[in-house]
Amino acid sequence: MNSDCWTTCCEQRRDRDHFENVGGGYSGDLMVRNIQLKHAGRFVCMVQTTVDSASAGADLIVRVPPGPPRGVIVEEITDTTAQLSWSPGIDNHSPISMYTIQAQTPFSVGWQALKTVPEVIDGGAVTATVIDLSPWVDYEFRVVASNNIGIGEPSLPSAKSRTEEARK
Repeated sequence: MNSDCWTTCCEQRRDRDHFENVGGGYSGDLMVRNIQLKHAGRFVCMVQTTVDSASAGADLIVRVPPGPPRGVIVEEITDTTAQLSWSPGIDNHSPISMYTIQAQTPFSVGWQALKTVPEVIDGGAVTATVIDLSPWVDYEFRVVASNNIGIGEPSLPSAKSRTEEARK
């Protein structure tokens, strides 16, 4: 009896380091190691004897943190606030639950999380207002999406925008 279940999918994907037939002998168990989004798909196990053949399939859905949001734009900026908008990235089979806004200035070390209104940005939002900015400083903003699986990659940064002179 031929029990090379799953072999075809693994060979076609040319990614055999991730796939292993486990259980030995006539077992049809497939182990996927270090699973990645690209491993999602339909897997079919076919068994053939001299008398008959049978097959069974399973759909593998891989859930990972969301993809980066796109198109971060500074809609309006004052001396201490900035109104931002963006487009959601791919949710990767797990709904986006929240967003975090980060900024970088010539005076900061790396990207820093910022205070926003609303304080917690819901996963359905595509706008938010950043508060407590410093006047007369160049800012670049980026947005990071999270879901139940984890924190995704950040968006590309917005164009640099300078806050206005301090109001008296």
